[in-house]
Amino acid sequence: MLRLLTALARLALTLLVVALFGLALGLWALDRLAGDLPDHQRLAAYEPPTATRIHAGDGRLLAEYAREKRVFVPIAMIPKRLQDAFVAAEDQHFWHHIGLDPVGIARALVENVRRLQEGSGRRVRRPSPSRSPRTSS
Repeated sequence: MLRLLTALARLALTLLVVALFGLALGLWALDRLAGDLPDHQRLAAYEPPTATRIHAGDGRLLAEYAREKRVFVPIAMIPKRLQDAFVAAEDQHFWHHIGLDPVGIARALVENVRRLQEGSGRRVRRPSPSRSPRTSS
């Protein structure tokens, strides 16, 4: 019984050390990755560069000058169906998570581990038919 308790205590201590190490590693990575991100207030006040347009007295467009040809369109002017199309193409769960999709991240992690395991077996490389020497008959 004492051996079992000792083994469980060692296991708990090991798990605690691993968890603390993982937490420290995660915080370090967050600090390294987020260190060069712009301030959120600057992002909220961001106004993308738009073109300078020169109009005639009757309203005709005479010229347009810009380094980047952008036209600002407020989100309210973009039809809901088009917004949904962009979201569906990029991230179907966009409206249901906080900016990070934990289920999607877990799914990708499992898939990557599965692919690593599949690729770890020894493979014999065979020449493709287009590169194999041809024999004349």
